[in-house]
Amino acid sequence: MSRLVLLGMLAVLAGACAPAAAGSGAAEGIPDEEQPTILVSDGGVLRPMQNGGRVAIPGGWATVTLSPLPLEREALDLDVAVTDVDGRPVSADLRVAYEMVGMTHGGGAERALAHAGAYRMPLHLAMPGSWRLTVLIDRGGDVTTLVVVLPQAG
Repeated sequence: MSRLVLLGMLAVLAGACAPAAAGSGAAEGIPDEEQPTILVSDGGVLRPMQNGGRVAIPGGWATVTLSPLPLEREALDLDVAVTDVDGRPVSADLRVAYEMVGMTHGGGAERALAHAGAYRMPLHLAMPGSWRLTVLIDRGGDVTTLVVVLPQAG
């Protein structure tokens, strides 16, 4: 079974599950119902989450926001805010590797820059389609991997 078909089936299945997100998901002042749904790893399982939602990571939370909306552009920014369990910002080193799902081309790797209380990674998508982002969050040697899938972007 191709990876793209498997991703599509997973997205449909995940839609029936409870979202991994806690929080409003209201990124950029856009109402929740207009926010794109992304898939985020939650204990090794991809679950749907609205853009701007947060997902639990060991010892805290990661809030994942993609901009600008709509995600129909080839140049996007991925913002990840990392906080402890009480919601206080945590210092971290973030890197993201991204690749198109089901294709052998496209992608890249970026290091995050501090931006407005979060870490921003610019993404340069080679073409429209499904993209997998693998975010490494290094908090002083304690590394967490967060996988984000954009079902349709670019």
